[in-house]
Amino acid sequence: IVCSIVLLILWILLLTGSVRPMLVVFGVLVVGKLAFSTITPQSRRLESNAASDKAIGLELAEITKGERLFRYQDLRISLTVVFYTERERFEVLNSKNTFEKGAYFLCLIEDLPINTRYDLVKVFNYRNERIALIKTV
Repeated sequence: IVCSIVLLILWILLLTGSVRPMLVVFGVLVVGKLAFSTITPQSRRLESNAASDKAIGLELAEITKGERLFRYQDLRISLTVVFYTERERFEVLNSKNTFEKGAYFLCLIEDLPINTRYDLVKVFNYRNERIALIKTV
């Protein structure tokens, strides 16, 4: 509503000749930018995966605090999950191609080990995949 009023005022000023056309164009661009900046972040926050990625990253960090944690076979997860996990744990989330005893691993359900003993700690529904957090014993 405010943007419409400002644009109407700019249009009236242009028609009366009391302002230069370049200033009107500049005013329209500024109003458009302000409208875009107020609408886009809100819709992105509600419709993107960023909020769920943050929650997964924080939960991973809480569960595995002080323990070794790896991604199995370079598991593809978003940088948001990695960022929040690393930030809370104060260490880099590395990748391993083999399971190590006594460590936590993030892996796809299809990649769960067959001949290694493990405890299934949690299964995350991550986008269109199910990712397991396991602890090898």
